[in-house]
Amino acid sequence: MTWSPFGPADVVPVDCRLQEVDGLEADESSLTGESLAVAKDSAPVISAHIQGRTSMLYEGTSVSSGHGLAVVVAIEAGRSLAAARQSAPETGVQSRLSFLTRSSIPVALPLSGLLHGRPCPRISRPPSPSPSPPSPRGFPSW
Repeated sequence: MTWSPFGPADVVPVDCRLQEVDGLEADESSLTGESLAVAKDSAPVISAHIQGRTSMLYEGTSVSSGHGLAVVVAIEAGRSLAAARQSAPETGVQSRLSFLTRSSIPVALPLSGLLHGRPCPRISRPPSPSPSPPSPRGFPSW
């Protein structure tokens, strides 16, 4: 058996069954879409739905708070636990937050300057003036 300790901010590299728990909560948003952390317990639970399996930690989820000790129950064939820990993916909330940060910074920085009374920096050159066609008689030329 392979035992694995977990603490806050750890990404779970493989599926594990919890054996000891001290206030452990996991972010399972990448699996279930829940925005709140799920409280975990070491008592065995039989449930058809992943949300009801409070004694399990799943690959790709992360520990939000607390500590626990778990035994590995599933790992890809030919892959070691050490290799799985090194290649743990970003979790759902982390990947969404990274995307939101990357997409909002180009908009937020110029707007913050405007809020402080500074002119917005030009991102592109203004269009060059082109000669306007002559206007018909009686109409003003713009």
